[in-house]
Amino acid sequence: MPAQNTPRDTKEFGKPRAPRITEKQKSTLIQLLEANPMLVSKKFTTQFTFAEQNRQWALIANQLSDYGPPKSVDHWKKVSERNEGMLANVMFVKYSLSI
Repeated sequence: MPAQNTPRDTKEFGKPRAPRITEKQKSTLIQLLEANPMLVSKKFTTQFTFAEQNRQWALIANQLSDYGPPKSVDHWKKVSERNEGMLANVMFVKYSLSI
């Protein structure tokens, strides 16, 4: 007997959802963004250009694919934006401890 399709597997509901990110990917993303605070601030300077931002995000996406399902650069940017509050708290604590 063939397996029944779940609503996520059928075309009427659009494409299936991508696999979730792993805890290792999430913790690594936080560590990488802590090490690159300009990516979180989204501010550009003469040293940190739009091209440099894209290069760093590509490196991050490549590194995170080692720990779980591969995702695009745009996906990882969205993940960081959705978790901006958590990242802001991490960056605030890190900055407070360095003073």
